[in-house]
Amino acid sequence: MKITTHRIQREDLNQQIYDLLFEQIVNEDLAPGTRVVEAEIAKSLGVSRTPVREAIVALVSEGLLTNVPRRGVFVTRLDMKQVNDIFDVRIALEGYVARLATPNMSDQDIERLVELQDRGERMMNENVSAAAEADDALHGLLLERADNPRIADILAGLDAQIKRFRSQAGHNPTAVKEFIQERWAILDALRKRDADECERLMRIHVASAKKWIVAEFSQERSNDE
Repeated sequence: MKITTHRIQREDLNQQIYDLLFEQIVNEDLAPGTRVVEAEIAKSLGVSRTPVREAIVALVSEGLLTNVPRRGVFVTRLDMKQVNDIFDVRIALEGYVARLATPNMSDQDIERLVELQDRGERMMNENVSAAAEADDALHGLLLERADNPRIADILAGLDAQIKRFRSQAGHNPTAVKEFIQERWAILDALRKRDADECERLMRIHVASAKKWIVAEFSQERSNDE
């Protein structure tokens, strides 16, 4: 198990170690099934075991790590059913978030999202991260305006589990074009303050992400066999 150490500082160790492990899991530098040993990480980072333990506990709670009794902690290996289950919950919750948020969105909120969306579309062929930024901003602001911390906590955990697959779909030009069109439709419904339509369109948008990511996941697992 190899842990990169160059960014660890003395301040806020818990968060830094969490961020480091999170990034290496999402990027699959720590591959699914890898055993994560608290003592080894602490030694390689030159820190005590306490902040490492707390980071591991947080990652277990988010589903990125799995604690197997009498065997240890391992990077979670998702199967097809788990991926489908995660997206089915996201479709329902993110649709509801869009409904809750719609009446709370200001004109300034919507115009900021429009600016990011326009930038993402213009730069789609040069910088795919711009489109991803627009998507993150839309979901993030809707979640903030929905003002439901319980839903936010649930979605954060689900998003953490699926994030390593989202980046792959985000580099598929056909998927990116589809996502952009869906976001424009959502923004139009937000301008009209149509909560019913926002919920319906957000469900479609997340279902599209499910379609692409499940396809990527299936292909990846086929290549591993």
